[in-house]
Amino acid sequence: MKPNVRTCIAYIAGCLLTKKTFVKVLDQSRNNTIEMTGGFERDNIDVLEHGSGSKILGLAIGRDASFTHYGENITITLTLRGDSFTGFDGGSNKGFNGTLMGRSVKLYDYDDAKHYYYSLSE
Repeated sequence: MKPNVRTCIAYIAGCLLTKKTFVKVLDQSRNNTIEMTGGFERDNIDVLEHGSGSKILGLAIGRDASFTHYGENITITLTLRGDSFTGFDGGSNKGFNGTLMGRSVKLYDYDDAKHYYYSLSE
C-alpha cells in the first residue's frame, strides 16, 4: 500500500485504540513527521492529513471502522481487538495488521510483506 495510506491507518488506529487525538505522526521508515487533525466524535472519523490536504472520513462503530481516504480515493476497513488491529486496504487489495505499544504503532503491510513503525504525539 502507499506510504501515506499506511501513515493514515496508523494514526486512525492509534487514536481509536487510545481514545485520544494526536496531532503528529512520525513515520520511522521514512524519518518523516506528518501533521494530522482528527475528530472521532459520535462514531465519526474526520481526519485531515495536513501535508497533502487529504480528507479521511468514515465511521467507527464498536470494534469496526470503515473510512475513505479521499486523496487516494480508496476505502479501508479496520477491526480493533484490545491493543491490536486488522484490516483491508482497498487500494492494494491486501490486508494489514498492527499493534499499539504506548504511543507507538507497529503495522504489518501484506502488500510489501514488511513491518512499519510509527510514533504518535499530541
